[in-house]
Amino acid sequence: MKITEEMSIYDITNKYPVTARVFVDYGLFCVGCVASSVETLKQGVLGHGISEEVFYEILEKLNAVVEKEDKNLSDGEKEIYGFFVSEDAGLKLEEIKKRNREICDKEYLRVSASSVDNYDMTFTDIKGEKDIIFYLENLKVIIDKKSFEILDGFELGYKKSEFGEGFVFERRI
Repeated sequence: MKITEEMSIYDITNKYPVTARVFVDYGLFCVGCVASSVETLKQGVLGHGISEEVFYEILEKLNAVVEKEDKNLSDGEKEIYGFFVSEDAGLKLEEIKKRNREICDKEYLRVSASSVDNYDMTFTDIKGEKDIIFYLENLKVIIDKKSFEILDGFELGYKKSEFGEGFVFERRI
């Protein structure tokens, strides 16, 4: 068993990003929560009103995903879970935020998607109770559960070409 009940959620998701999907599946949107670094896994899960029986089910699933991930890596396969922002996209978003007075003080970038090609990004101060937070260097990105299911395993990038420039989502390999 690689994951124990005494580990913090932050340490678990940092060491094994593939586990983020298990937390989201159980309605635990604490993957990027500030408390995730100070509470143990057990404290965090039980603190959300989940029974001890379900806690041990979650612990078992977390270890199963980690075991599968380790096997995939040894077999040369890789399953990626999570949401990522490239360095270029992060820099462009910071530039946009700094240039616009209306959004310069907004705390979050909300990303919503009905498909990888149909998405919306808005700077906001409003965070929903079930939004998932991803902490980037100078930016907090929030995504609702439905959008996360669509964007899971994708990276937001910023591309320039002879036809123009803009943000794009690409499957992370």
